[in-house]
Formats: sequence, C-alpha cells, structure tokens
Amino acid sequence: MTLQYSPNYNLPIPDFATKPWHLYMEQLIRTLDGLLFAMTGVTNIQGVWLNETAYVIGDGVVEAQTGLQFEALVDHTSSADITFEEERLAHPTYWQEMQVVPTGKGTWTTDTDYRVNDMVLNGYIYYVCREAHHSDDFVIDEASGKWAVVLDMTVAAEGLGDMLKSENLAGMANYATSRANLGVAINVNVQAYSARLSAIQVLGTTANRGFYSTANGAYAEFVLTSFARGLLDDAAAADMRTTLELGNSATKDVGTAAGTVMAGDDSRVGDAIPNTWQIEAAGIATGGGDGTADVEIRVAPANKDDMEAGLVGLFATTPGYQQHHKSSCKFWVYVTYSTGVPTLQKAYNVSSVTDLAIGRLTVTIANDFDSAYWAPFISYQASETTEDKLGSTVGQAQVAGGGQTADALIVNFYESETGAAGDPADPDACGIGGFGILGA
Repeated sequence: MTLQYSPNYNLPIPDFATKPWHLYMEQLIRTLDGLLFAMTGVTNIQGVWLNETAYVIGDGVVEAQTGLQFEALVDHTSSADITFEEERLAHPTYWQEMQVVPTGKGTWTTDTDYRVNDMVLNGYIYYVCREAHHSDDFVIDEASGKWAVVLDMTVAAEGLGDMLKSENLAGMANYATSRANLGVAINVNVQAYSARLSAIQVLGTTANRGFYSTANGAYAEFVLTSFARGLLDDAAAADMRTTLELGNSATKDVGTAAGTVMAGDDSRVGDAIPNTWQIEAAGIATGGGDGTADVEIRVAPANKDDMEAGLVGLFATTPGYQQHHKSSCKFWVYVTYSTGVPTLQKAYNVSSVTDLAIGRLTVTIANDFDSAYWAPFISYQASETTEDKLGSTVGQAQVAGGGQTADALIVNFYESETGAAGDPADPDACGIGGFGILGA
C-alpha cells in the first residue's frame, strides 16, 4: 500500500496495516509537536489535567472538556474528586489560561510585564514575546531571546514612497556622505553607540545625585548635596576654605616656632598652662597669667558610675550626683503623729507616707533602689503619754516581713512596758532612711 502524505506539511498518513506503523506515527507526532511549538511558543505541556496529580509552577495542562490550555502558578497536588473547572473555582490562584494567540500590546514600553505571545511594535518591526519578563532595555531583551520578529517593515513594499534599500541605499556612492547630507553624521549630528553611555543611562535620575566609575564600563550613584556642589564650584583652595569656614590655621605648618600650629607635645603648651591654679574669692586665677582678669575654670563633674565606684581623679562632686556615692544616704523622712494620723514633715527622695494601721507605716521611695537589697534604718520617739487604745507606749520598731522592696519600706511599731506586750502602737514621731545603690 502506498503511503499518503498531507498537502501542506507533508505529514505521513499511515494506514493501520502499514508497516512499520508505529514509526510513522512517531514521525507524525514529533512533527506536530514542533509545528505546535513554532505556532504557540507553549512548552512543558503535561497532557490532560488529572485528579490526584502533583503539578509544579510552569506545568501546562489541557482541559479535556474545552481543549483550553492552562499554566500552573503554584506547586500543588490536584483534588481527588472534582472537575478541573471546579478546581479552578475553588483555587483561583493555582492556574491561569495560556495565551496561544498573539495579543496586541501596542508600542513596546519599558517597566512593563509581558507574557508569552504578547505582540508589540518597536520602531517599524512587530515582535512577539517568546518568554514572560519585565521589560527594561529592548536591545538586551531581544538579544536574550525574549522577543521574536513577526513582521519587519523597515524595508517597505515597492511603490509606497518609502526609502527603499534597493533603490536609495544600494546606489549610494558614499555612505558617510549620504549620512552627512541627511544630517545624521555619526559623532557630528548623532552620538555613536557607547556601552559606557548605556551603562550610565540605566542609573536613576533622582535629585542631588552624582555618579562615579566602579570598574571599566561600570558606574554607581552617590548623594551630592547642594553644600557639596557649592564646595566643588569654588575656583580656588582659598574659596573652599571660606566655604568650609576654616581659619588661617588651616594654611600653617605644624611646628614649635612662632607662626606655626603647635602639636600636642609642644613645649609651649606646658609654658602657657601652669600645673596648678589657685582660685581666690574674686575668681582670679593667680597661678598663671598676669592675674588681672577673672578666669572661668570648668571642672568635669563625676557621673553616677564615678560616684558609685568612688573613683579618684579630676572629677568634681556636684549636687546632681553626690547622692550616688556609697556613703550617702539615699532617702530619709521625718514623720509626726497626731491622734494616730502620720504627717510627713521633712524628707529627701520620698514621694509619700501611708498609714496602713495602728503601728504600721509605708514609706514610698521616689527614685528607687536597683533592687530590694539595701540597708534601712529606723528611729522613733515615744513618751509616757504616747499610748495606743490599750494605754501602753511604743518600745520597739522593725521592718515588716516582705515589706522591703526597691521602691518602698513597710515599718511596724510595737508597744512595751504595759498592756499586752508586742501589740501595735503609734509613736510620737519617727525617722526612717536607707543606704544602697540607686537604680537611676
């Protein structure tokens, strides 16, 4: 039996009785696969969509009911018991329909997302997108295979009045002269192509920026402020010093002679500044100079850490930090009582006192200790007339159990001499304070 072939692509049409039938079918399928790819640009087709099948990003499938092609957008395994249409409705982000017919997108533009089979016009040439991408530079994108020429109209059909290569360009005696006559002479009327200029072109265009070379043909941007531009605009070094507000010392050499800038080890420093100063009541420094003018002398104050460490050095103890020395009382309070009501009379670093009950007082510290580990002291005043409801006097005081924290102290006062020993009682007055390390 004579083998038949199709009229356009010469595809074999084997009869079932033809031998070897399977080889003809393989030839036919491979030819159709190539033709379909040339027409659509679609690859990675996994066949008809199936249930309970693992798909990865980029896989293509065919919907058996409609013949439409879809591309997987996320890795997933298809559902077990629903149709492909129901799967897409349940998970709309899993699939997108493929474009197998070119879609017109107008003139090519930069900073645009293009998909396979998008068609654009660039110059006088129509291109079709062969690879999905975000546009940047068309020349680079085309060179990397992202675009394929569909129709080149640079050379127009004869008779349309365009400049035809066959009639106008081929007959030119001198191309350079022709370009000059057209006003497009390279390096005269137009800039010749430069890879360096192309590299600079992709830099940003925001305000207050300059660029510099990082390698041969590579560039980067930097911030160029108006002040820096003003400095670069100065014509001479003297103008730059004026812009920078530098005095004349910037132009002098370092040395020990007159008219030079002294170094740190210059002997003139020792001669000019005495080792000791005597400060008199009038504030005149008589240990150096002529002693005719008041001199302000500043001494570095010791800070909290210096005071707590008890450092020995050229530091002054100031009111703002003296309380941090270990020998200093960190808080104190003097309280009087009248008919069982305590009244705060004098205090330091105490925010309040609170009467909790007969013989029980809370002192709240304003600037807390760094922990509950500090040393309290308690004193009290009591007379024979200082009595509680039982008619006895105060004879002892102590810190309440669990009553010592970083920010407060609870004190208990007890009676003595008469009545039931150890019952709570209020004193005439009490003094309470503490030593330790403050938290701030």
